[in-house]
Amino acid sequence: MIELFTTLFWITLIGIAACAFVILGTAINEQRRPQKKANHSQPKTGRKPAPYRHVPTQRTGNNQAAKAVSSQLQNKLLSLVNGDTKTVQRLLAHTRKTNPLQPETWIWEKAIFDLERDRA
Repeated sequence: MIELFTTLFWITLIGIAACAFVILGTAINEQRRPQKKANHSQPKTGRKPAPYRHVPTQRTGNNQAAKAVSSQLQNKLLSLVNGDTKTVQRLLAHTRKTNPLQPETWIWEKAIFDLERDRA
């Protein structure tokens, strides 16, 4: 009779250990699995983007490009970085470098979108 209880005890213990290893293995695989990345090439504006037909022009300076952008976008980006103009210039330079054919307004919108996404 004692042998029967001992056998049942060991079978139960082995079953519990096997379940623990399966659960642990699943958790480890979930952490190793690469996360699906969302397509962040266009800022989310709630509308479909128009077909891109912009012909790039020579950029002569940041002041001239900034004049083409609304003051609302400029103020929004400045407020997101607490008025740090060097950070704004660095963000815009990076966005221009990674998206060289996009118009200036899109560059500012993308920089704002990236900041808000990274802070969420």
